[in-house]
Amino acid sequence: MKDDSGNVFFPSSNSVARQIGALKKPFDIRGILARLHNNNIYAIARVVVFKDEKLFNANDNACAIRNRATGKPWIGAPKEYWVDPHSDFVRDYTISLCEELQQLGFDELQFDYIRFPSDGPVHLCQYPCRTDDAVFKSEVLTDFLWQTKKRIFIPLSVDVYGFAAWYRFGDTIGQDIEDFASVIDALCPMVYPSHFGARFYRHYDGNDLPYRLVLDSGLRARTLVGNSVTIRPYLQAFRLFSPTWGPDYIKAQVRAAEDSNASGYTFWNARSDYSMVERAMHDSRSMQ
Repeated sequence: MKDDSGNVFFPSSNSVARQIGALKKPFDIRGILARLHNNNIYAIARVVVFKDEKLFNANDNACAIRNRATGKPWIGAPKEYWVDPHSDFVRDYTISLCEELQQLGFDELQFDYIRFPSDGPVHLCQYPCRTDDAVFKSEVLTDFLWQTKKRIFIPLSVDVYGFAAWYRFGDTIGQDIEDFASVIDALCPMVYPSHFGARFYRHYDGNDLPYRLVLDSGLRARTLVGNSVTIRPYLQAFRLFSPTWGPDYIKAQVRAAEDSNASGYTFWNARSDYSMVERAMHDSRSMQ
């Protein structure tokens, strides 16, 4: 419903969204939700938070992260435009959009890019709205989640790096899943095996590798967050850096998610090409 360029795809009356040119031709959200609910389908609205080109460019870059070396707006990886997570204006804008989505009838809100930037010269990032130099980035994000929960009453989920179950990111990108779990309803680690690197778990061969990565990520996440939140991982539905890619690769991830007692799973493909998932599911049904 709000993508990582800042575009908004539902019929919003938000004055800021209109002012910054974020409103795109809206989908027929009420009609889509009615059709989904009539078929007992649970509808989740994805909302990208702090990566937002529209808000970055608005009002002379007032909400943008700054480059401490030049004083100009900071740009990390090409075409990545980040706004300051400390900004009350940025937070209120996001939560206001979420209030509209809640009113439209979505069953859940899911925050993506709820983090500080990780790519490019991040050592040059300066946060103009930061008022306390001692505060951890994870505290900033958790505070934002608490603000959201005061105004949003449907379930709230967050997307986090798959590595968040393995390493501490509290003062790097701010994704501390233990802190997040104290607020949210569902945690969605993006445990794409391709993203762990060729040397990670290299003692596993073939499709044992995606199985063990997804399984251990789920088990480790559950150990960290306890039973207070749903864990619903994102699984890999694209070929990148995956020499054993195919239906068995898909099925290995599904089996691992189930064996880790995850509450379901979500497949992701940036081009919405789920043909390999369909092949894997067809194979599974044929074997039953």
